[in-house]
This record gives sequence, C-alpha cells and structure tokens, in this order.
Amino acid sequence: MDFINEFDKIIYDVSSVLGKPIDKTQYEIIDRGVPHQPKTLPVRMMGVYMFWYEGEFMKIGKVGPNSNARFLSQHYNPRSAPSTLAASILSDKR
Repeated sequence: MDFINEFDKIIYDVSSVLGKPIDKTQYEIIDRGVPHQPKTLPVRMMGVYMFWYEGEFMKIGKVGPNSNARFLSQHYNPRSAPSTLAASILSDKR
C-alpha cells in the first residue's frame, strides 16, 4: 500500500469538498518506519500521528503546536496517561 499518495489524495479530496483545497505543498507526510525513534514536532506546527500494525490502525490522533509531549513520547510510555497506546496494549486481555 502506498500510504503517502493515498493520504495526499484523501486530504486533497476532502478539503476540496469543503471548499478549501489543501495541496501537498502545504503539509508534510513522514513515515518513521518500524521500529523508530520519535522526533520532536517542529515549532509552530501541528501534527496527525498514526500507529499501524499488521494491516490495522492501532491509534490515530492529532496534536496542536503546544502538544509536543503527546507527539514525542506520551504514547510510548504506558505510565504517562491511561489512554495511551502503550497502556492500552498492556491492558488488553487477548
């Protein structure tokens, strides 16, 4: 699957329907790969993060320009908050 091109198309199509087309020069899609080391959200930027595993999205979220902790580390640490991806995985009974 070519996620970057698929997401580009979805972003453009949805934003066009809303009357405010966003083309790919206005955002950046970064695939960090598996495994990866999280990196800081650039200053004054917002982000959408996705965790994908074996064909399914495990978590999709957004962060504002003042939410670097969530973008950088929160979902990797099961003790940072009960709603993090790490805590959810550890509490899953399957």
